[in-house]
Amino acid sequence: MRAGRDHAQDKLLIQRRVFEMIGLSHKEQQLRDHVLFHRMLIASADPTAIRRLRVWSRRLIAWNREHRFADERVFGATVRAYWDQIFYVLPDLGMRTALAHLLGWWPWRAGHAVYLAKYGIKAMLSRR
Repeated sequence: MRAGRDHAQDKLLIQRRVFEMIGLSHKEQQLRDHVLFHRMLIASADPTAIRRLRVWSRRLIAWNREHRFADERVFGATVRAYWDQIFYVLPDLGMRTALAHLLGWWPWRAGHAVYLAKYGIKAMLSRR
């Protein structure tokens, strides 16, 4: 069923419909940014996209608080988990992109800072 299909386009279509069903207004760019949570369209991520995703994440949490779609703590933790998980693919896109993520949400995750430092050191050593 999935063979030969564009998974990112399918995800965009499904996510758009879900947002419409629950009444979450969004712009097309926010939808494209949202699928970064699912590690789709990740190659287009740059520091600006990561900053937009941070704003979108906070908007999702605020929307949920206002509309009581899901338990506030669980929803917030889920958004934060998605945010945290995409970090580990970002250094491959560039240190500035990864740093935009690292600095994008307080409190910082110490593990992310350590990972980024190790990644940077490894990259420097591999160039020698």
